[in-house]
Amino acid sequence: MSECRMIQAPNLVAVLVDEYTKEGAFCGRLAHLYEDSTCTFNGAQELLTKMDALYDSWNYPQRATMQRYFGREPKKVLRKTTDMHLNEKERVRTVEELYALRGSIATFMIHTQMRQNASWQGQAMYLEEGLTQQFQSVLELLRMTDAALKQATKKGAKQ
Repeated sequence: MSECRMIQAPNLVAVLVDEYTKEGAFCGRLAHLYEDSTCTFNGAQELLTKMDALYDSWNYPQRATMQRYFGREPKKVLRKTTDMHLNEKERVRTVEELYALRGSIATFMIHTQMRQNASWQGQAMYLEEGLTQQFQSVLELLRMTDAALKQATKKGAKQ
């Protein structure tokens, strides 16, 4: 991990973790620059599904692969592609306001730079500790956040 420096990216997503269980489940809120409200998530799978749908709606970063379906394709509920490029969307909060948001347990800024090889690549910042780490897959991202959450709950238990 390296020292945390503020990133100014159009697809920056804040993951605000409010609860973390001993079993490793976590829930919280998701925030970005283009809505003033937050979106709740309950668990890692829901978080990743909502982030992926968000990237699809922005069409940024673009998918390198498309989902295959055998038989009939399911109805597209979350995956709407807009005609407007992300850089043309109107921001409702600044990057500084996004960085000011905090989760009760931990706060992560996720900058997904690419979605290649059926996964994500980018960097994640753990704001409370001031650390940044590159990730080459969603699995690496989840392992990093889980390790940080375990560390945060141990610190909270000692205090």
